Amino acid sequence: MDSIEKILIIGPSGLIGSKILQYCKLKKINANGLSVRVTSKDDLNNDILKDKIYKLNPSTIINCAALLGMKECYENSEDAFLINGYFPKYLSDICEELELKLFQISTEAVFPSNKTTKLFNESDIPKPSTIYGKSKLLGEENVKKNSNSFIIRLPRIIDKFRQIIPVLINKICSEDKVLISNDTFSTPIHSECAAEELVKLILHKTGLKKITHLTGDKILSLFEIILQLIPTKDVEKVHPISASFFNKDPNEEPFLNGGMSSSNNHVINFERSILAFKNQGV
Repeated sequence: MDSIEKILIIGPSGLIGSKILQYCKLKKINANGLSVRVTSKDDLNNDILKDKIYKLNPSTIINCAALLGMKECYENSEDAFLINGYFPKYLSDICEELELKLFQISTEAVFPSNKTTKLFNESDIPKPSTIYGKSKLLGEENVKKNSNSFIIRLPRIIDKFRQIIPVLINKICSEDKVLISNDTFSTPIHSECAAEELVKLILHKTGLKKITHLTGDKILSLFEIILQLIPTKDVEKVHPISASFFNKDPNEEPFLNGGMSSSNNHVINFERSILAFKNQGV
């Protein structure tokens, strides 16, 4: 492998992976994407991926591949642990052998549902309650054993076109009354802001630790986030309600109160995220 900085994104079609590629293209940073299909442990017992990586000749890999969503992971727990837990180990071992740096994208959901206003920092002990959180924590544990592997945890991601935010905004546009959870908290950041700061962190290594939190500067409920993103004329349509209203008999303890701090000040101002949201696609 040569010494030129080249980034390879595993999972380039996902929200964060696609935004990282978009940012790298904008800034003329050498980056490629590689989609990987993992359906069984047999996919983790061959050299196919290692050979592809060797040919692409990166210096750094960002693993954005994941099975997302609490419900999706609960209903497909084997896939969740395979993709979120065991695949990162397979990838980390390849990176160790080829002497590459690996950045594993993780989540605030590795922590328990927060019962206080205290934000989780990098030194807090993870204790997830959901299959999603448990599978992502397994991925963390499997990669941090290798010296060239790093973990970047993200909070709720805001985006105009993907995940829950556009679903709710479209509903607000078409209905007279929309109920939104006021007890599901995070320290949210916009997808494009997250991608930009991730790439800067990876390239410059400023304040980089084995585990790094990239997070927002405000802890907000989903209800409060939506109020910041919709036109003033639509505010009266939105009504707060507990998340338990939507899931009266949960199969697992829900992850409600997230929110992270960053010991190395990798914090994105929420106003910056709002501006990025409003300018997205313009």
